Amino acid sequence: MNRTRLPNRRAAETSNFSVDGQKYILTVGHFPDSGKVAEIFINSSMKLGSMADINAVDGAFAVSLALQYGCPIEVLRAGMKRNSDSTPQGPLGAALDAIKEIK
Repeated sequence: MNRTRLPNRRAAETSNFSVDGQKYILTVGHFPDSGKVAEIFINSSMKLGSMADINAVDGAFAVSLALQYGCPIEVLRAGMKRNSDSTPQGPLGAALDAIKEIK
């Protein structure tokens, strides 16, 4: 399977979300031809380089590659760890849920 690369310059949407009181910034880019989510960036409001920030950035990178190789976002969303009330336990799951609200 081949990766669908994105143009060097592209539009993106930004929103804020939080998990357990920790604030994050989510940026979402889309494939220009289909409008489907193609990449995400997550940054923590904590100190850059903190474990929360590193985990959010690394997770977003992995999700972006999965999307560009054709993995449906619903599959990624379903694989995230959840609480008993179906809310996401981590920032990556919360970001994927927030994307659902953006679109």
